[in-house]
Amino acid sequence: MIKKAVESDYKEITNLGLKYDSNFVNHFNLNNFIDEYHNIYIYHQDEKIIGFCMIEDTIDESSLVLIYVDEEYRNNHIATRLINHCFSHLKNNIKRVILEVSVNNDAAIALYKKMGFNCINTRKKYYSDGSDAMIMERIINNG
Repeated sequence: MIKKAVESDYKEITNLGLKYDSNFVNHFNLNNFIDEYHNIYIYHQDEKIIGFCMIEDTIDESSLVLIYVDEEYRNNHIATRLINHCFSHLKNNIKRVILEVSVNNDAAIALYKKMGFNCINTRKKYYSDGSDAMIMERIINNG
């Protein structure tokens, strides 16, 4: 089941986020996601959060800030469901969704391409390990 996160979910989201990035707390202040421009959607299964996505709106675009599914539950279309849920809740003025992904993350790139994202740019040596970031976008047709 997917729902919008509330503050009481933040501890569990943080614990899951720490599996993704040991500096999750420093990189993502969840309290900043309590406004009309930010949303966190969580995927519940077996009474626990097993995945989440964070999305940020600007004037006419959204950024898929982070999507993470616990390794134990991957390859069950959870990330696809989370992304589709985000798309179904975009504001009408949103014209595109952008994201960045490590060029080394083949599984994520394949998923994003399957979902209609295209590479528009690369940020050289973007990540702390020196790897590049691929910038991807999906154009939204709201009419």
